[in-house]
Amino acid sequence: MVCLLLQVEQEKLDKIWPKLRVLARSSPTDKHTLVKGIIDSTVGDQRQVVAVTGDGTNDGPALKKADVGFAMGIAGTDVAKEASDIILTDDNFTSIVKAVMWGRNVYDSISKFLQFQLTVNVVAVIVAFTGACITQDSPLKAVQMLWVNLIMDTFASLALATEPPTDSLLKRRPYGRNKPLISRTMMKNILGHAVYQLSVIFFLVFAGEPRGGWGRGQRVECEREMGQRPAQEEKGAGSRLSQRGDSIFTRRVHLCSHAAVHYGIL
Repeated sequence: MVCLLLQVEQEKLDKIWPKLRVLARSSPTDKHTLVKGIIDSTVGDQRQVVAVTGDGTNDGPALKKADVGFAMGIAGTDVAKEASDIILTDDNFTSIVKAVMWGRNVYDSISKFLQFQLTVNVVAVIVAFTGACITQDSPLKAVQMLWVNLIMDTFASLALATEPPTDSLLKRRPYGRNKPLISRTMMKNILGHAVYQLSVIFFLVFAGEPRGGWGRGQRVECEREMGQRPAQEEKGAGSRLSQRGDSIFTRRVHLCSHAAVHYGIL
């Protein structure tokens, strides 16, 4: 009987609340019933999102039940502030529009940040793993990975996450409460950019260097231009230093032997 009564009341409320504009002389129970009825309504295809503003103690139940509760920071009571989700510090209703705009901007910034980070990380992991399996050496060294993660990703991510909001954010439809953070469009962008970057990197890794490597003359000339001693010269200098060291050591051994014989030690 109770369930049937509640169902009838919900059906009546579904016929009334879409046309309701003013609810005067209402008690805290009436406000709570209205908010609950709109949330549980089956009029539309999707669940309704209810926001409530209040400043008094009698608004506490409705603020607590609503999806988003706005309380007044100056004229509002402590009960209303505790039951609300957002407090308007200047008691100005136009701040709600700014809050919505900044909220959408934060959501879009997080989406851009995730799309950028996932694209870079997917490409780096695939390149490092595939290169290590095929060439037995990772194309990305430890210093390069640190450079990508700490320097490039940090500044690029900060640039994406600190974009100021614009009025165009208020013109688009809001996202649903059950919509995933990584949408299909983001997945397409991530996969598309990853495939493009992997194609370029693998082309440079496997087909970028000519077959046979550098010639001997080119390598020696390049090392001299960079102010380094060519490898062959270093090898020859090393062998000469080794021979000189051996001769010095042999002379010292002979001198020690003659001194020992002279003083009667041997």
